[in-house]
Amino acid sequence: MALPAASYRPRAPAQSARYRILLDHLEGFRAETDRLRDGTGLPRFACSGFRDFLRCGQFAAGFARFRRATCGLDRLGPFSA
Repeated sequence: MALPAASYRPRAPAQSARYRILLDHLEGFRAETDRLRDGTGLPRFACSGFRDFLRCGQFAAGFARFRRATCGLDRLGPFSA
């Protein structure tokens, strides 16, 4: 079994190309699928999944606070999908 890391480095999904592409083009993609599918568009679960991904790792979408009882060290960890 691997030893735990000495420090925590959170993921940064907003720094990825996938995140930027989805953020920049999601609304246009949804509009185009509405047009192509006679107004029915994407299934609700697909839209929800895309929006969850865009909120993943964002402190504004929620976080947990961790505190070591022995030394009082605090860390905040954003929720992730």
